[in-house]
Amino acid sequence: MILSTAEIKEIIVDFLSKHSNELECKVYEYEEKIRREGEQFPKIHIVKEGVFRVGKLDTPVLNVSFDFYFESHIVVPMTSIYNDYATFFEVKSIENTLSNSNSVYEISIEQWKSFAEKYPDLKILPLSVLHHNLNDFVNLFTTLRKNRKTEELFFKMYDEEHPILNSGISEKYLAEYFGVSINFLRRMFANARLNEKTEKLKR
Repeated sequence: MILSTAEIKEIIVDFLSKHSNELECKVYEYEEKIRREGEQFPKIHIVKEGVFRVGKLDTPVLNVSFDFYFESHIVVPMTSIYNDYATFFEVKSIENTLSNSNSVYEISIEQWKSFAEKYPDLKILPLSVLHHNLNDFVNLFTTLRKNRKTEELFFKMYDEEHPILNSGISEKYLAEYFGVSINFLRRMFANARLNEKTEKLKR
């Protein structure tokens, strides 16, 4: 059974309302990594506050941001739960304008399993989260690579007030996410604001 993203968040929010005082909370500085590519990390993280970036290692040649985690998002190291493989991506704290700090709840696999015995819904969360993460990843890159539909994706997110465009994430990471230059990103924002004003005038 695969839970919807709304169902996942509802379970997490309910779980935290009852047990947040039992969990270790850690604050991360901007650009500090929670998880490094190629490492094993037997913990589950749930975002308490701020924004965290998922992507490939920053190198002079390749900078790719795949996704962003926000409040109550669960960061599941599937490799730690189901096998001994190393993680494929890095997760790090990034600067944003809407929160004063970036912090996560850290839960060991043993602690998670203990909670899951009391709350059966927790047992199916990892698979559901992995399913949605993979779907988001495939949809993003299919859209960006197919007929260069970057603007279509951007405006869809803009119209839906998508968290990625409303969480104070820096231009650097938004440009990486959409696969465009910062100047092109700024033009898309300018066009979106212009369209927004035009629609208001029509009303």
